[in-house]
Amino acid sequence: KQQNKHHCNTNNLPVVVVLLLLMMMKQVRESTYPMVSFEDALSTVLTQTTTPPQPELKAIDAALGQFLAEDVIAADPLPAFPASIMDGYAVRSQDGAGVFPVARSVIAGVDPDFELQPGEVCYITTGAAVPKGADAVIQVELTEDATDNDQQQQQQQQ
Repeated sequence: KQQNKHHCNTNNLPVVVVLLLLMMMKQVRESTYPMVSFEDALSTVLTQTTTPPQPELKAIDAALGQFLAEDVIAADPLPAFPASIMDGYAVRSQDGAGVFPVARSVIAGVDPDFELQPGEVCYITTGAAVPKGADAVIQVELTEDATDNDQQQQQQQQ
């Protein structure tokens, strides 16, 4: 089976973005579903759908199972702070790629009272406030535990 080669211009992207792109390119990108034409797809959608009902005004306790007719916009941003949308490591993208010590950790509901310093990362859970100094979060599944590699190297040297 021939592997697909992916190319993109990464000259002006931050190192973290380049690393994420490279990791994503290694993932399999083939679908098990056959490609259909736009016309066939449109025809399928139109034959399987009906005209939406006219909007109705209902009390909230009578709205179970219903859907909104228009967007609801919050008066204030929620949460009121930059929050992580995944478990991972808060990083400073200007530090670039490398092995960094995990200096701290932040969990949802706890306000980080520190600033991430150059050359360190912070473990962060979904929903947690991103600490000052960090400008990106790397998904935990896209990282490796460097202590595992160190232990393996030490065992191989013995």
